[in-house]
Amino acid sequence: MLLVRTLVSMRMIRHQTGMNKKKINMFKVKIFLGVLGCVLSLASIAFSGGINEDKVSSAVMEAGKYLQKQQFAKVVELLENDLPLSLTGNESHDFVGVYGIGYNNLGHAYLQLGQYDKAIEAFKKARDVLGKWSAPYYLLGQAYFRKNDPEKNLAYFNKGLELEPEKVAPEDYVYAFLSYISLNDQDKAKSIMEQAKKRFPQIDVGPGHSSKGWKYLDSKEIDKAIEEFETSLKYPVFGPGAYSGLYTAYARKGNIPQAKVYLDKGLQLFPDDAWINLSAGQYYLYVDKDSKKAIFHLEKYKALMPEFSQKADELIVKAKELGKEIGTHPIKE
Repeated sequence: MLLVRTLVSMRMIRHQTGMNKKKINMFKVKIFLGVLGCVLSLASIAFSGGINEDKVSSAVMEAGKYLQKQQFAKVVELLENDLPLSLTGNESHDFVGVYGIGYNNLGHAYLQLGQYDKAIEAFKKARDVLGKWSAPYYLLGQAYFRKNDPEKNLAYFNKGLELEPEKVAPEDYVYAFLSYISLNDQDKAKSIMEQAKKRFPQIDVGPGHSSKGWKYLDSKEIDKAIEEFETSLKYPVFGPGAYSGLYTAYARKGNIPQAKVYLDKGLQLFPDDAWINLSAGQYYLYVDKDSKKAIFHLEKYKALMPEFSQKADELIVKAKELGKEIGTHPIKE
């Protein structure tokens, strides 16, 4: 109908403008092709269940650039809006791969932002369409490690090794090592680290540095503590503890502005981490005197670490009584 109306309109244009027949025919061809392109484009969207493959592919490509720049919030903004929730079965073969890569990248961004449940959901969608590509499995292992689930970490780590052992990253070995440690399987922990050192001779275990950092804080060796926490930041999974440590270390040095820089960075990267939220709660309670923000972060800490609910409740009570004398900030003790 659209094409018929277009051709009828062309007769009117010729009559009113006096265009010769040759020119009007060329014009018809251009209009016809343009309209046909629109019709085919709309048809392709309709047959694919409403998915505009070109638009989604462009969004995935653009998000990949932001992922390389570590602009994770921008990746989420792009892909949450444009990635379809599911496939209809009518998509092109190439688009199925784009869909899987898009969800893998979205999961990676969620992982870096500390939104672990969303990361897991995204990685599973990627896994379901990408076949034997190992990346979603390794990344699922990382996400489950951060959720304190060593069994699932190891299950996905081993599946990744089964599919593409050459694609394993140093941090994957570190997570697996720590999972075996948490399961009290010292032999497998030792074995996995031996395998790792054959592949990556310079591999190190991040928590060793983070633990040293806290020990140096206890002995009031602040500069050494900062050095250890900075080293620990090379291992993303240990970021929350390292950022909390750097916040504490700089606060004890009396450099509150620098302490706040690390606190804000930790909250940005790991908004759902218990220890970062505890540090934030203490900052807003003792330093900034912001009752609402203190309670927000302390309530979040309590929800994430129910085993420490008594400690959280004590701090929440103090936050609600900010008008009274609340004592000395623990980081200065």
